[in-house]
Amino acid sequence: MRIIAGLTVLAATGTLLSGCANVTSGHRVVHTKEKPAQICIVKNPKVRISAALPALQSALSRRGIRSTVAANPAKCPCAYRLNYTMRRSWSYTTYLGSIDLSLYKNRTLISRAKYRAGKLTLTKWGRTAERIDKAVGKLLGEP
Repeated sequence: MRIIAGLTVLAATGTLLSGCANVTSGHRVVHTKEKPAQICIVKNPKVRISAALPALQSALSRRGIRSTVAANPAKCPCAYRLNYTMRRSWSYTTYLGSIDLSLYKNRTLISRAKYRAGKLTLTKWGRTAERIDKAVGKLLGEP
C-alpha cells in the first residue's frame, strides 16, 4: 500500500514539475532555405532589459548575420526586419520571463520564436544572453 501511495505522489510531482520548465519554441511561417545576410532590428523602447539589443546582435553575429538597429521599420536599410518584445518577471529577484521574436522579409512574416520561463523551475534565473541566443536560433530554423 505504501509503495502505491509513494508512486502516486512521485507521479503527481513529476507531472506538476514537467509543466513548469523553460520553453523555447519557433516556427517558420514561410519555408525558405535563404539565410539573411543582414537583419535590421527595430528597437523596442518598451523593453527595459539593457542586455536585449547587445544579445540580439551577438546572437545574429555568431551565425554570420550582420545587424543594424533602427528606431522604426521605415528606417531599416535592408529587406529583413526583426521585431522583439521581452519581459522581466519577479521571483525573489528579476529574471527574463519571456521573449517574442518576429522576423519579416519586406512586409511578410517569415518566422517567429518564443521563450517562456517556467514559474516553478529553478533554472529560470539563467543568463539572459543564452536565452536570447537560443530564441534567435529557433527563429532562424535551428533545432
